[in-house]
Amino acid sequence: MTYISVFLVSVLVVELCSHLPFVSLISQLSSMLQKVSRVVSSKSISDHWKEKVLLRYSWCMVLITIKIAVVIGGIGVFVLVLAGLFDWVLSPPMSTIDVLSSSIGMGVATLASIFYFFVRVRIVSS
Repeated sequence: MTYISVFLVSVLVVELCSHLPFVSLISQLSSMLQKVSRVVSSKSISDHWKEKVLLRYSWCMVLITIKIAVVIGGIGVFVLVLAGLFDWVLSPPMSTIDVLSSSIGMGVATLASIFYFFVRVRIVSS
């Protein structure tokens, strides 16, 4: 029964992640890093202007990184609440969080997530 809870938590986390702005946040960060690289390697930009531009870019990267951390923290809270809810409703012999914290539980959750992701991609793209 606990492994069914682990499977359900994994499926719901994959579903949640598919609706979160991970890809756009990562692409924003990547774009910002490319801009930094161009500015630093440019010979035509003076050091004075490089300092000003890099300060602005660094603040943008900090804000994007904070957004990513908030999203990941939100996923963690979602997992904790969902596991607690399953434990409360199903009353399994072992807590779902205990199983998810074990190496076997992490493996089951990873395999379940990968399996569900590929099934979801096949169904959505059809």
